[in-house]
Amino acid sequence: MSRTVAGCIPEDHLAELWFGFKQQVLDKLQAAFRASKLKQEDIASRLGKDPATISRCLRGQRDMSLRTMHDLARGMNCRLQIEVTPLDQLIPVKREHGTSWQVPEEQPGKVTPKDANMFVVEENPR
Repeated sequence: MSRTVAGCIPEDHLAELWFGFKQQVLDKLQAAFRASKLKQEDIASRLGKDPATISRCLRGQRDMSLRTMHDLARGMNCRLQIEVTPLDQLIPVKREHGTSWQVPEEQPGKVTPKDANMFVVEENPR
């Protein structure tokens, strides 16, 4: 039997947030793939993987680890970044299945986090 601690975030809520987070990362990886003009076979060759594996990853049909997400970004000549932003710097947005967070619109003289999605896929500077 699990013990409940006051102020504890329920496991089902954490699982829902994790699912949304992974979907945001997948969306960014798919956008990077489209922008890269590479073929899935090119990425597979660079990573020493089967093209079908790359296809499953990019369609969201595989539960990717952080390492897989990182490697996939590298295969597209991109870098996967993680940013941790305190929730008190974000605006809570009520959703059908709970609350999500977004960056407030930038205002002159106000410092705001650059990306509430926390994951940023950037092209490698060369």
